Amino acid sequence: MAFAQVIIIEFGSTAMKVSEGGIHGYHWLIAVILGFSVWVVGFFFRFIPETICPTFGKQNAKTDDEDAA
Repeated sequence: MAFAQVIIIEFGSTAMKVSEGGIHGYHWLIAVILGFSVWVVGFFFRFIPETICPTFGKQNAKTDDEDAA
């Protein structure tokens, strides 16, 4: 996915309505830093105990009462 995005930004100019010739190096740096920051924040969120936020990270969790119904 990341590779496809790079190709679109660098070579898509008119068709994808991005700047002619792609973006500058410092814009790539900002994009990469912001992208990796999501991984860093997610890593630290995994250390939050469930007692502080019991539903954090759980999706479609059913209780025993819902299973019995």
